[in-house]
Amino acid sequence: MPVALPETDENKMLKSFFVKKIENNKDQVQSAIIAMETLLEAIKIDKSSTTIMELIDRLGSVRKLLADIDIVPQKASIKSGSELFLRFTTMMISDIMHQSSDFDKVKEALIDRGIQCISTMKLCREKAVRHFQIFVPESARVLIHGYSRAVADAIRLAAANGRLKCVYQTKLSTASTDDEERGKFLKELKDAGIECYEVLSESVAYLMERIDVVILGAEAVVESGSVISSIGSYGVAITADVHKKPVYVICESFKFMRSYPMKQLEVEQDHKYTDGDSGHPIGDLTPAKFVTLLITDLGALTPAAVGHHLIQLYSG
Repeated sequence: MPVALPETDENKMLKSFFVKKIENNKDQVQSAIIAMETLLEAIKIDKSSTTIMELIDRLGSVRKLLADIDIVPQKASIKSGSELFLRFTTMMISDIMHQSSDFDKVKEALIDRGIQCISTMKLCREKAVRHFQIFVPESARVLIHGYSRAVADAIRLAAANGRLKCVYQTKLSTASTDDEERGKFLKELKDAGIECYEVLSESVAYLMERIDVVILGAEAVVESGSVISSIGSYGVAITADVHKKPVYVICESFKFMRSYPMKQLEVEQDHKYTDGDSGHPIGDLTPAKFVTLLITDLGALTPAAVGHHLIQLYSG
């Protein structure tokens, strides 16, 4: 069992900051970015640290604090986003300290880098959406599994460009916090004149022969290029592979995570379940061999490229 962090005033403020951002998320900002914003807030309000190493340790404890908050069902993207933020803000720490040994000025520099990091990450979804468009064939029949805001935006743009003929959206057998958003999304497409069908996950094998492209979102992409996504994604990808249909995963690069599970049981429990290891899983691991391409803000990547990217990012 993880050790709970002490309920200090700063920790209470940061938990409240994070929860309010999640609950009042009208702009549909990704939970990973909200985690980054909370870490930035932690730097701003920190009063206990007197050295840069103490501040870095403090940020590490805040990252653990966010991972233990239950308001977000899946924690993988919070973990990957938090790690990326800490890496980005502290990567040039020696250069910053060389320029000034004043702790307050170093903190100001870290805050500036944090703001820069968040601004850059907020553009990731839009870039991934644009990169996907060249992979949509004319009059495409598309199957979407689960619900992802990046996928929804990509489909909206493809529809606006006149590339879509029909969209099949799977309906998960378990209740999801995205059910309402998914319903609005399908209605929006229907109003735009696109054929739309909400189909049972069990019907995917039957439908696959008429599908041109399968699209998945991602909660996280691990070092092997395998994808943690909505439960059932693995089965959908296997079915697509049997029918030789391309499977594209649309996601932001800040969801690349330093983890190397080789099978379902090796994926961390809080990335698959909302309550320990009980109940129905909300996510599964789709092996890289069933993913055609990852469509990201960095461009279209093979699954193998994820490991290379993470090595370059976190080495040194």
